[in-house]
Amino acid sequence: MLKPAESNALADALSKFSQALPDRDRAALDRLLFLGLPGHDQLKLVSPGAILAPGEIAAFDAAKARVEPNQNTKTHSLVVILKATRRCNLRCTYCRAWRNDDSHDMSFEVLAEVMAQTLALPRLKHVEFIWHGGEVTLLESAFFLKAMFLQSRLKQSGTRIHNSIQTNGVRISEPLLQLFQHYEFSVGVSIDAPRQLHDSLRLNKAGRPTWDKVRSGIEAMRAKELPLALLCVVGPKTVELGAEALLNDLVGLNVRDVGLLNMVPENGCECRAPADSFIEWREYLDFMAEVYTLWQSRFADRLVLRELDDLHRSLQGGQPTLCYFAGNCAGHYLTFEPDGRVAACDKYVGLPEFGFGSLKNRSLPDLFRVSGNLKSAKSDIEDGMSEMSGCPWYEVCQGGCPHDRRLTQAFGTAEPGCCGYAPLLEHIATHQKAAQT
Repeated sequence: MLKPAESNALADALSKFSQALPDRDRAALDRLLFLGLPGHDQLKLVSPGAILAPGEIAAFDAAKARVEPNQNTKTHSLVVILKATRRCNLRCTYCRAWRNDDSHDMSFEVLAEVMAQTLALPRLKHVEFIWHGGEVTLLESAFFLKAMFLQSRLKQSGTRIHNSIQTNGVRISEPLLQLFQHYEFSVGVSIDAPRQLHDSLRLNKAGRPTWDKVRSGIEAMRAKELPLALLCVVGPKTVELGAEALLNDLVGLNVRDVGLLNMVPENGCECRAPADSFIEWREYLDFMAEVYTLWQSRFADRLVLRELDDLHRSLQGGQPTLCYFAGNCAGHYLTFEPDGRVAACDKYVGLPEFGFGSLKNRSLPDLFRVSGNLKSAKSDIEDGMSEMSGCPWYEVCQGGCPHDRRLTQAFGTAEPGCCGYAPLLEHIATHQKAAQT
């Protein structure tokens, strides 16, 4: 990569060379140079009117004008979860979201406000935008192009931006594929596994199975060389079918990176949730221990199981990559609803005490300052971490995910001084020690 001085010198030389060319040749050179730029840099050179409608230009200008000057925040890294739509094209049997019949999409006005407020935070070095739903591929490519335009115009010098989407993989259009490729999106595909479980739980609106559709979507994304990961839900039926069936079908999808998420009950009614709508924490960790043993013996060269890989590496002195093991996350992960409401990470959807207000009423730094809920969340997580700091495994897991700890407390299964990961960590450590002898 060129240094800034070298880049400026090259730009000056190209400019002088271009000016000496006939008009037609100069236009051709400008076009080639434009096409050679990264996607966001291209958008810096495009007129707003080529992307936005007149009303959207006005909304963009208004959003920039509402950015609070002289902000005093300490956020260097931010993960922004955008609930761009609450619509979904599937009817997963264990999902509550689609049952709410909320067909609301994020308006351009809210989108502009989110981008302006988040990207104006001072000392911000990295922002991860996670496009979430509902099912975000129900939105047209024009929506995402406008979002990329906003990012290109609002990004501060020195701030790195990365975009990723979470999709069920059923509806991947060619225009979306091209846009995700051009702007270097990462993609997470939500599945259940093995196949027979997926096809009994992840149904379309007509009640038909979707595994084959998802596999076709994965293959289309692989053809575009998009960075791919699978997010696989682990519930009671997953445990019943066993670790071998799970890993065999995951390998067959030809995606190396996999997350294994515990199925959780609906927030606010945990103790009244049907038994097949969630997996108890200890049962999940027992299953993860079974998966770990099989993964290490037969699948480690073909799959990276992100939760287990993080714990495996941390026990060997490495650094965690997942938020679960990174300590106090409050204020570093924000969810924006289609109507502009701001909350903690989307695991807390439906819990009013984890809502921080709305961008329609206050600026983001103002919400950070005045939200009693944000202050309370930070304090509660800090207190929980302090209570577990004496655990011999604390340096590895940092007390785990605070939402998982909240569930163990709700069900009365919390272990004093431990987030619950101790049995799994003991299993991994014992396996590592045996492998070294």
